[in-house]
Amino acid sequence: MELMVDDPTPLLPFYADLFGWQFSEPISMNGGEYTSFDVNGKSVGGSLKRPPSVPAMPLVWMNYFAVASVDAGAEKAATLGGKIAMPKTEIPETGYFALIEDPTGAVSYLFELNG
Repeated sequence: MELMVDDPTPLLPFYADLFGWQFSEPISMNGGEYTSFDVNGKSVGGSLKRPPSVPAMPLVWMNYFAVASVDAGAEKAATLGGKIAMPKTEIPETGYFALIEDPTGAVSYLFELNG
C-alpha cells in the first residue's frame, strides 16, 4: 500500500501513533521522495511525496497487485479495456511497477519483485 500526498511529513506522527509504524529516511524516487513505513524492521507500505510531473489528484491509499511480469500485466490490462496511467518504472534494488486504470477509472499498481 502506498499513500501519495504533497507532503507526508505532517501525517507521519498520526500513523506512528495509530499503528506504531517507524519510518525510513526519505529516498529520491521519480522526482519525488519515498518514505517506507516499517513494523519490526519490515516494510509494510510507504508514502510518495507527489512528484511535480504527477497531476494533482485526490489523496488516496493505493494498492499493489503482485504479478510475475509488469510488462505482461500492463499489456493484458490494456487489451481488456484498461489504460496504462504510468508505464513500467524501476524501484532500485526492489523491482518494477506500473500504474493502471481499469475500465471504470479506478487505479492500482502492478508490482514485479526482482527475482
